[in-house]
Amino acid sequence: MSASVPKEMPEKVCVVGLGYVGLSLAVALGRTLPAMGFDVSQQRVAELRQGLDSNGETTREELQAPHY
Repeated sequence: MSASVPKEMPEKVCVVGLGYVGLSLAVALGRTLPAMGFDVSQQRVAELRQGLDSNGETTREELQAPHY
């Protein structure tokens, strides 16, 4: 399903916290808007940069897909 972005939508979004909910939200938002994620855990960020989600909520393909 593809949705157009109304003009009143933000140009970019940032999701703070890339746990079970935050990462899935960032990936979903990234399908429509430029999205970035932030997490205080350096280990979590490092694994996500490698395309690995230890929570099992997101696939490697979703993490590596170009978003918007």
